[in-house]
Amino acid sequence: MNIIRKWIKQAKKCAAVFCLGAATVFMGSATYAADINLTAYTYTGGGTTVAMMEKMVSQFEAEMGGAAKVKLNVGGSLPIKGPNITQAVAEGIVDISGDAFYAGNLPIGGLMFLPALFLNSDDLKKGYDAAEPYMRAALAEMGVELLTSYWYPLQVIWSRDDDLDSLDKLKGKKTRVSSPEQGEFIKRFGGIPVTLGSPEVVPALQRGIIDNVITASSGGGRTYRGEYKSTFRIGPNLHMSLIIANKQTFDALSSDAQSALVKAAKDATAWAITELEAGEETWTETFRTEDNVKVYYPTEQEVASVLATMKSYWPEWAEERGPDAVEALGKVLEALGK
Repeated sequence: MNIIRKWIKQAKKCAAVFCLGAATVFMGSATYAADINLTAYTYTGGGTTVAMMEKMVSQFEAEMGGAAKVKLNVGGSLPIKGPNITQAVAEGIVDISGDAFYAGNLPIGGLMFLPALFLNSDDLKKGYDAAEPYMRAALAEMGVELLTSYWYPLQVIWSRDDDLDSLDKLKGKKTRVSSPEQGEFIKRFGGIPVTLGSPEVVPALQRGIIDNVITASSGGGRTYRGEYKSTFRIGPNLHMSLIIANKQTFDALSSDAQSALVKAAKDATAWAITELEAGEETWTETFRTEDNVKVYYPTEQEVASVLATMKSYWPEWAEERGPDAVEALGKVLEALGK
């Protein structure tokens, strides 16, 4: 982190990576500050997530009429690991980023990962609306602006073995998780949680450092294609990710540029949500027919056991994180009618 921090800061100093000049560009009735140069990052190297970030960047630059330029760096191109993205944005190492691993840096954000709390995308949207003010305030204290959010479908379990057909098969196995809350899910079913950034997953599977991965077919399923032999279609949560910006950088933008950036982020993430949800069943079937991945489905009893096992964890989680988390969980449960 120190090396890349120095590199970015030097680049900004020498090349005016972010400079609001006195010159202005006029587009209709809107006035934009000139010479806006930003850096963006995404935690993965391809797939829908990268396409989403490309759409966001392209729309923002077009809206700014040439007054802004954003350099997008994909996962692995900078020495920023997934769990360090929130910190990297807070420190201005990059100006904008997709952030899927924020729960370790933003404890209250773990609400969105509580196992079995959100059973579908409608529940997740209701929960996010209730939790968003708490997440936004906590990020602002860190120097981070929350632009918007998006999510992947239900995160299910994938294995380098061909017989992952029950929760019992998690016992003693190392499973890659993307949040402490997913880690608790794995532990409660006898497994060993491991946290890795997206670029590290494939070599870890190939070397046997991990046995399983929790992800969606249309998300990491595609990204890590060819590394699985089976999938068990049960999991702890849908995966809520964020689009964040360095707050100092964001606040220095004109109000029109801020609006253009937020709109570009929201438009791009709306596209990504549709793509990811539409592709979930299609990709699952592709893995089964083309890659010979064995697809196993849980019984009703197994689905019920996840809720029964994890429900007691929700208030425990909140109490460990303090009054704001307790209050936020209450708002979420109220929104869900639970």
